[in-house]
Amino acid sequence: MNKLFCLLSGIACFAMFSSCICQVQTAEVISLSGKDCEGVIVPGWGKCAPELSNAEGKTYVKGIRTRLERVDYELAWYQCPSTREQYRPAAGAAQQVVYAELKNGSLIDSHWLETLPPNAEPGASGPVTYVAYKVYTSQFDPVESLKPMEGNDDYWYTEPLSWMAFVLVDVPGSVVGSVLAGIYTLLSPDEAFDTQYDDWGYLPTPVKK
Repeated sequence: MNKLFCLLSGIACFAMFSSCICQVQTAEVISLSGKDCEGVIVPGWGKCAPELSNAEGKTYVKGIRTRLERVDYELAWYQCPSTREQYRPAAGAAQQVVYAELKNGSLIDSHWLETLPPNAEPGASGPVTYVAYKVYTSQFDPVESLKPMEGNDDYWYTEPLSWMAFVLVDVPGSVVGSVLAGIYTLLSPDEAFDTQYDDWGYLPTPVKK
């Protein structure tokens, strides 16, 4: 019994202090599948081709306000989790066209309006800064003004299922995965630690005209 306890303690310590962490998170995936939120998609921004208008020296961009659901969750991650979240319109959700004035050509701190000024014309009144965003839709267009996630019609059963998955899948899976990840790193350190930057296609790409 003492030997078994020492073995389990050693495995737990190895998993906790190893830099090669494997985290299983099926509970989060199940929980998010029962939630959605309100936000504004800016179509075309990810390809540097949004719908722009100008009025009185100001540039406005078109957005779509709707209910959004998370997509592309990670069931597990090794060494470091993805920091990018992706969303798509929830099935059957109403969509409303809105507009925001760009501040110095940027979407940052945008305030969304339901109508454009009456004298607005197509096109921008100045340069527009297309930058990469942390939050995207599945088409890599940014999502702005996100509200907190709320339970949808499936929440009543996804939430208790997520707690069951946490206890039965995530905890044991993370411990075992971290131990195996540590062993893998010790056996092949060059492969495990030789990483390079890759934007995975998230940087905006101009549309060819």
